[in-house]
Amino acid sequence: MNESKISVHYARALFKLAKEKDILKQIADDSTLLFESINTSAEFHKFLKDPLMYPSKKKAIMQQTFADNISEISMDFLNLIFTKQREEYLPLILRNYLSYYRKETGIKEATITTAVPLSESVSQTLTEKISRRLNTQVDLTQYTNREVIGGFILRIEDMQIDASLATHLRHIRQRLVKARYNINA
Repeated sequence: MNESKISVHYARALFKLAKEKDILKQIADDSTLLFESINTSAEFHKFLKDPLMYPSKKKAIMQQTFADNISEISMDFLNLIFTKQREEYLPLILRNYLSYYRKETGIKEATITTAVPLSESVSQTLTEKISRRLNTQVDLTQYTNREVIGGFILRIEDMQIDASLATHLRHIRQRLVKARYNINA
């Protein structure tokens, strides 16, 4: 079974269980915490992929780290993942669960990339404006990339608004090069 099928299979099972028990939001919050923990910590990511560490040891570490922060069902699910030795798929499983959750609740996923991090108030205002404009709740994720130089790149599902200074400069350069060739022709 390939990586994608495995992650979808486990995510769908978790989603169905959460829906049955009417705890979709709680499991989404747990999944977000776990997903962000994995993605922000290289050590945690390395720990998940360590083939030399026994699953029982990994389960004990996860229990010690997250038992007070996530629901019992999420903890049981993690234990299952480690028992079945599917921990390397955990980030994909969590991402797929969150995708199912957003689809079920009508939440749109949006990302904004800026040269410098946005303040909390700017992020909140931006999220509210996008939510009003789309007439739905928006889950905004921020990324920082110095190559943007200034401005932003906003992605909402399959739509992209590129208001970055880097893109504007690239367009100006292309027009100047084209104009130069037109003058010489």
